[in-house]
Amino acid sequence: YFTGANLLGLIISAVTYCYLLGYAGRLIAYNGAKPVMLFDTSDFNSLIWLGQCGYMFEMITFVVPIYETAIHKDSVFTIILAVSGTLMLMYLIIGYTTYLAFGDQTEEIALLNLPQGSIAGYVLPGLYAVSGALTIPINNFVVCLSYEPLVSWPSETLKRKWLKNLGRFALVSSIFAVTWLGG
Repeated sequence: YFTGANLLGLIISAVTYCYLLGYAGRLIAYNGAKPVMLFDTSDFNSLIWLGQCGYMFEMITFVVPIYETAIHKDSVFTIILAVSGTLMLMYLIIGYTTYLAFGDQTEEIALLNLPQGSIAGYVLPGLYAVSGALTIPINNFVVCLSYEPLVSWPSETLKRKWLKNLGRFALVSSIFAVTWLGG
């Protein structure tokens, strides 16, 4: 259902990642690496960082649904290990490079490190928002596929359709509310 939109979102994410990595790398090449404290105990930024590490492994909640729907179940572990390892390596590379480029002036959101008023500073955050809008629905789709078979829906087609849509709307709305309140 979401193949084209998800692919476009992944392409936008990859382009943004490469641009940020190149920008930070160029700053390091021209200005040298900034000193970086491993853990800053003067405030709670280290705790914020620790809390955000969980987002790196948000895919872990989809392991069981992915395994259950996989045709070749014996290859699921290898695929998830490769994907998780690659993503973790990418997160580490962009994190280290950004901190070396900006030091203690590093913003909490990587896109905020782009020069204010630059074309990239205007375009990339918008593109990244589009990327999120294109890739997040696939996560909700997997969640819906996980719980909907467990619910006893009415036999009337029209009623079942709209109750499922209402359930999906409630799920997405609750995710939005929790994200908004927590962010």
